[in-house]
Amino acid sequence: MHNGMLERLTCDEYWTTQVLTATPQKLQLMLIDAALRHCRRAADDYAHGEFIAGGEPLLKAQEIFTEIMSAARQGADQNPLGRRIVGLYNFLFRQLVIAHVQHDAEKIATVMDILEIERETWQQLCEKLGTDTMGTATTDQLASSGYSFQA
Repeated sequence: MHNGMLERLTCDEYWTTQVLTATPQKLQLMLIDAALRHCRRAADDYAHGEFIAGGEPLLKAQEIFTEIMSAARQGADQNPLGRRIVGLYNFLFRQLVIAHVQHDAEKIATVMDILEIERETWQQLCEKLGTDTMGTATTDQLASSGYSFQA
């Protein structure tokens, strides 16, 4: 097997394991990190006048926001936090649509600023629950924290 292919399989297996063993709050953090990566790539493309190339990572970030909103909508009618999450990510989604259509790097910057705050919040939650960036919290820790994640 080609060495690059072996490295790719190992990387894919690693990320599959990370996703399958992650707590809900860790999964949320991973999604935010991925959205930030895509937004940074788009911002870099836009800074170089590569608006078509920048469109692809914007669409990927929008897909992530759609997933977050879809998960948060489940039970959102009984959960005010779920409604707020849907509202926030709907706003972020729309900002990226405007950024894409109008080639507006400021909109991307706004989204990244908000995502950085979101990332910090979820990172703190992971730390509070005893979940480092690579580990998982136990079900007992989640239950005793009073944390409910409908997404």
